[in-house]
Amino acid sequence: MTGIRVGCALLAVALAGCTGEKAAPLPEGMVTLATAAAELNAAKGPDAVRLIGRVPDAASAFRDDLGLAVGGSPRLWPLPSAASSGYEPQLVLADVTGDGVPEAIVTAASGGSGGLVNAAVVMIAAHGEQWRFRNLFDSETGPLPDLAGGFVAGAKAELQIRAPGHAPRHETLDLAGRYAELGAEAPFAADGTLRRPVQLWGGAVMAVAPVVLAGGRPALQLVQQVRGVSNADRLATVTTDLVWEHGDWTTATVTVEALEPVAGGS
Repeated sequence: MTGIRVGCALLAVALAGCTGEKAAPLPEGMVTLATAAAELNAAKGPDAVRLIGRVPDAASAFRDDLGLAVGGSPRLWPLPSAASSGYEPQLVLADVTGDGVPEAIVTAASGGSGGLVNAAVVMIAAHGEQWRFRNLFDSETGPLPDLAGGFVAGAKAELQIRAPGHAPRHETLDLAGRYAELGAEAPFAADGTLRRPVQLWGGAVMAVAPVVLAGGRPALQLVQQVRGVSNADRLATVTTDLVWEHGDWTTATVTVEALEPVAGGS
């Protein structure tokens, strides 16, 4: 991506970045968790962006009170509550809006067996000697594609996907033979009759990452999984590429990939 430099992430955290600009002191208890550098202001050269937070327990990878700081500025930008904590937080700088200036993408595992992430995308803009921040996305308020539907007769599931700026999409998932090991507890009888209603769920985000679409257009990619009778019953992966248009996100592509059952997982 234009203007992104990664070598500065290896500098001592006492420095703000490749410019050697001294970082402002952090509040008591806050530490620098990751550093990356990019040209946020073309007139000045590269600026360092720091992911900061607290370490409640040094024996754990969990971090909280996550936020951002830029260069030597004393201003700290707290991440939205959906992305303010998590395990092994990561910082990536990439242009996902197409304006040529990188945004900060922060992700952190939420913990548990679901494989979910807490995530936020923050726009950073120079404003004189200061910086302006704007939250563009978080993994709780989105905009997220809405995944809905349920099991239907014939050993199938009907999935409806409503993504921002995209025509509603309908998918049929073939579940034949998927629940044979459950016997009489299976949602389908041997002839495909639906024994009990099962609603699809699991639209939370599993991954957020910058991508470049065909033709070189930058985008923000979200990965969600559709689940059936349990958290372990993963039926399909839904991948959505969001593009920034007229100050908001709209959907460029939606891809659905059916998943094979995991042995003992249904």
